[in-house]
Amino acid sequence: MTALLYAQHGAAVGVLGPFALCTADGPSAFSPITARRVVSEIERLRRTSHRSRLVYVYVVAEDANLPDHETRKIVAEVAQHVDAVIGIHEGTGFRASVVRGMITSINLLARQRLRPIIFASVGEAVEHLERRSPELGAKRLFEALASVRAQGRRAAA
Repeated sequence: MTALLYAQHGAAVGVLGPFALCTADGPSAFSPITARRVVSEIERLRRTSHRSRLVYVYVVAEDANLPDHETRKIVAEVAQHVDAVIGIHEGTGFRASVVRGMITSINLLARQRLRPIIFASVGEAVEHLERRSPELGAKRLFEALASVRAQGRRAAA
């Protein structure tokens, strides 16, 4: 069962077992205010969860704008509270590939404790998780991310 923690302006945060889920749809989905809320929900989840692992899975729609410097700085705080980060930057073509490449490069240069693994689709991320950590039950992510995303989209309407 997916629990929704927050939904506003096309962004939503939910939880499913060991997965903290975040979705961003539309050009204005991720602002510093939304980012701060995401971080506080993840912090709260870490404090209150009795799970040994917490995996942050985020999905950014192809039409979402890249976050500004302040928002990126806030979102980087999530890594302090989770055990792994899975990023899904949807899209095909040159622009989408460049975005994923930039994110991967920035994370390599930042020398963070955790380096997100970046994918182009939810399907790719689920396949990766099923191969690497089948005990997490990643197959449930399809429905969970769809549910969280739908609620974020409704909040934006």
